[in-house]
Amino acid sequence: MSGRKLITPLLAVLMLVSLLAAPASLAQQDNRRAAAFGIEVRQGRKAMPGVEVRLESEGPVRGTSPEPQVTDAEGRAEFWWLTPGIWRVDLVMDGEVAYFLTVRIDPGRRAEEMGSPARDVDAPDLRWKFFRPRGEPPPPPPPPSRAEPEAEPEPEPPAPEAAADETEAEEMPPTATDADLPAGEEAARGQERPPAEPMSEEEPAPEAEPT
Repeated sequence: MSGRKLITPLLAVLMLVSLLAAPASLAQQDNRRAAAFGIEVRQGRKAMPGVEVRLESEGPVRGTSPEPQVTDAEGRAEFWWLTPGIWRVDLVMDGEVAYFLTVRIDPGRRAEEMGSPARDVDAPDLRWKFFRPRGEPPPPPPPPSRAEPEAEPEPEPPAPEAAADETEAEEMPPTATDADLPAGEEAARGQERPPAEPMSEEEPAPEAEPT
């Protein structure tokens, strides 16, 4: 009996410890699945601060482009929570793309440059190297929200033509006839009218005298 009483509290303590350790292990698994990228930009032996670094996913699985980062005093910029795959890296100076290069970023590995970089003709002579960021990663970004499509306004029903004709008929004043006029106005209107010309009777043609 005493042995069973000791085992039961021990199992409860072990279960509590495993529950507390579960979020940390899940976070470590997410950290391993997510890729990170670090770049250090230099001009000769001098670190280049203030260089804007932009990332754009090129597949095979399209990832969400992170916010651009600016190199610090050591010429470094770091990116976390990237989708593994091929990425385009732009180095922007004075608002213009000075260099762009293609890299492959995988979890737990340093990025690998693919092909030759492209350079603007006016860009200074820069050098760079990749590194794998270390330390505690920042919290993952929230998933992108899907914008709901706006509802199209319903078209207004056309007005019936019959109703429009009735409205026009109501707005037009009625024309007065002679029967609707008072006796004085009817007589005055009769005086204004020109007298009708008498119809001329045709005179018969004279008969021819016998010879």
